[in-house]
This record gives sequence, C-alpha cells and structure tokens, in this order.
Amino acid sequence: MPTKPLETILYRELSMAQGQDSIQTASTVLQEVVNYSTNVFARCATSASGEESIPVPLLYLHMIEMTDSIEVLITKSCAVPAKLLLRSSFEALLAIEYMLEEKYTLRTLSWLHFYMRKRLALYRSHDSSTVEGKHLRRRLDDDKIVGAAKLEYPPEFDDFIQNYEDRLASPKFRLVQDEIDRYRRENTRRPRQWYQLFGPPHPQKTPQNLEQFASHLKRGGMYEVLYREWSSIQHAVAPSRYIATTDKGIQAVRALRDPSQIVTVASFATTFMVNATRLVLQKFRPGEEASFAKWCMQEVQTPQSQL
Repeated sequence: MPTKPLETILYRELSMAQGQDSIQTASTVLQEVVNYSTNVFARCATSASGEESIPVPLLYLHMIEMTDSIEVLITKSCAVPAKLLLRSSFEALLAIEYMLEEKYTLRTLSWLHFYMRKRLALYRSHDSSTVEGKHLRRRLDDDKIVGAAKLEYPPEFDDFIQNYEDRLASPKFRLVQDEIDRYRRENTRRPRQWYQLFGPPHPQKTPQNLEQFASHLKRGGMYEVLYREWSSIQHAVAPSRYIATTDKGIQAVRALRDPSQIVTVASFATTFMVNATRLVLQKFRPGEEASFAKWCMQEVQTPQSQL
C-alpha cells in the first residue's frame, strides 16, 4: 500500500484549498508576465547583434524560466521553495542592470569570458592528464559516495575546447584579459567574479562581492532584508521557520506548504520580471516603452506584498 503523509505535517489538498484565492490571483498575474516576456525575448533577440549582445537576452530568458517555475510551485502552494528561484532571478536582474548601466560591451564580454573559462575548466577536468583533471580526481577519490566514479572524455570535448580557446584569443577578449592582468597587479590575485572588472568611475568602488554588487545598484536594502533570508533557506540554515506556537503557547512543527507566503513570492517575482523587461526593452527595442507601460497598467496588477 502507498504511504500516506502525516497530515499535520503535509496536507497537500488542505494547503491548496486554504490558499485558493491567493493561488488563483498570483498564478494569473505570473502567467501573463511570463507570456509577455517570452514575446519580448524573441523581439529583443532579433534586435541584438554581435557576441557581446548574448549575455543580457540569455539572463532575461533565465529570469523567464525562474518566474515560470515559481508559478508552477505556487499552484501547488509551495511558496517557500519558490524563494530559492526568487534568489536566482534577483541575481540575474542585478547582472542585467549592471551590464546596461555603462560600459555595456566590456561588461558583457567580461561575463562571457568568465563563462567560457568555467566551461573550459569543466571540459578539461574530464581529462586525467590535465591540471583540472588531476584536481578533480583527487576530489573524487576523497568522496565517500562517488569516489569510484570513472570519468569519460568524449571526443567532442576537443572541438568544444578549441572553439572556446579560439574565441578567447580574439582581439575583443584581449581587452578583458588586459583588465584581468591589471586587477591581478593591483590586488595580487585573480578576480573571482566578472563584475570585479570594468567598474564605475572613481570615486565609486568596483563591487567585490554580491552584497557590494547589490548596494552599487541601489538594491542593498533588498539584499539585507530578503536575499539573506532566501540564502538561509538555500543553505539550510533557517530552522526557525519550521517552529510554530499554538494558542496554548506550546511549540509545534509548522506544516509544510504554508500558503501565507504566496502573495509575497508572487509580488517579488512579478516585480523582478517587470523591471528586467523594462531594461531589455530600453536597450534593444527603445520604441516600445509606451506599449509596455500600457500593458503594465492593463494586465499587471501586482498583489500587495506581505512582508
């Protein structure tokens, strides 16, 4: 016989019934935002040209995927797990905003440079004769679960590696490498994040971590109040959210799929997506501001966030 859940911990049908009104409102708005954004992505992608125009549309597509997934979770009253997707969407929004702030080509090429370097390291790690491969082998040997795993090196990896090496050797990426060299001279270490390159003009400081990144973009408050909470869930260090107190003052375990967070999650997901849409339209489709504003007024009614 299939196992039934302990309903004081997980009562799926009840959670969805209790949150029915919030679910319906949030799902309708999020679906509309996602649907509209898919069309915006297509138009912006056709208006983008050159390798440096790849990152922003792809980050925007990432946000669409995260928002669509949030909507799916919300329909099942899974608002708290959806906050992990909010965290990812927020990071993508920061990246888009920073790239479009200034030095667009240099910053997008930096993002691509870091991406391709990471892919190269991944491909090379499957070759036991490389530095990356030896490092991975040591880590695997020390792993109690996958220590005996054998990695294969697919023949197509040679083509992937050659492609990335050729692209990184092109003159346009020479500017990024020069900036990396400058950073190493001044800081005695390599930059760990793409946004540590080509920062704002003096006296502003170039962001060195995500907290500074958010603060630079005037989103430091959101980082402190919200992103830290989302990160605590991501890293499994938020046990207090499972503790509830009964009317008699007795501590108990809070039931899963709490519908009380649905409106909050949907509100932020909508806000992030609308902000990103405004930014990409300004960059790639500057004549569409009026129609975008009209759509927002007519179709997007963000539920009041319950902070």
